[in-house]
Amino acid sequence: MEKQKIQLTNIIPVIQDVEILINTDAVYLIFPDKADLEDNFASTPYPNPATSQISFEFNAKNSKDLTLEVVDLNGRVVMTETLNLNSGLNKNTIQTSNLTNGFYFLRLTANDFSREQKIMISR
Repeated sequence: MEKQKIQLTNIIPVIQDVEILINTDAVYLIFPDKADLEDNFASTPYPNPATSQISFEFNAKNSKDLTLEVVDLNGRVVMTETLNLNSGLNKNTIQTSNLTNGFYFLRLTANDFSREQKIMISR
């Protein structure tokens, strides 16, 4: 997650307009006027390394569709799913039992936006 310094003014949200999401990895501030999905992710994939499934959480400003792809280190897409996001906090779990041990990228794409996170499968 990219760090961002915000100076509060009358045109930038006041502190009560900020949602704070806390998980075991970090604390994230969610600004309600941010349209970029990247700013709204609430966690990195977990558990990582994964055995049979992996989960991730994100906060969506509006309902929308998200394309999830699992990509191997050779760039091959080995799994694709379409996820329907609801407005607010979303939690998704994907099954990884059909993937062989190794490193992959979890690619999340919506509205000309793409983000990848490295995941590991280990049994």
